[in-house]
This record gives sequence, structure tokens and C-alpha cells, in this order.
Amino acid sequence: MSFVNNSRMSVYSTASTSAPRPGNPPSQTSTTTLLNTLNSAYKHGQAYNLEASTSLVVNTWVNSKTIVNDRIGGTVDLELGRKAWEHARRRAEDGCIVLA
Repeated sequence: MSFVNNSRMSVYSTASTSAPRPGNPPSQTSTTTLLNTLNSAYKHGQAYNLEASTSLVVNTWVNSKTIVNDRIGGTVDLELGRKAWEHARRRAEDGCIVLA
């Protein structure tokens, strides 16, 4: 169903509100499984839908600096690395910290 109001058009789907979303119900996924699945999707050029509560930070060696502040490093964004580590440290009760 769509509504046209002057210069804008709103589209509302009644089919999507009543039916549950297809796919598996949300569940706990291991870090290894998630990384392997994301890697596979990337290699095949496919999209991978994450839940809204999932945070994913990708840091690449392609454009990283090898020496930052006279230290050997590989972090694209040093502040991003610090924030990721602090977040992981606070969330250590989840049992897994991955900074690779």
C-alpha cells in the first residue's frame, strides 16, 4: 500500500508486519563460526546479514602503517584499536576477546 503526499511518497508493506522474518531464530554464534562465515561470504562476493545488536570492526593490513609512534604496529587507526580493546576488555565476561 502506498500513500502519495505532495512531494513525497511513503510505502508501507502490510505483508512484512505480520509475518515472522524468514531464516533461523537468533542464537549464540561462536567467534570462529562468525569469522569463517564472513570470510566465505567475502571471498564469494556475497552479503551476510548481521543482527542489529552485532558490532563488527574490520581492520586491514593493506593500508596500515608499520611504525606508529616508534612502535611496530599494523593498526589502520590507532584510536580505533584502543577503543576496540577497551570494549573487548569490558565485555570479557562473554569469554572471548579477538583482536587479530
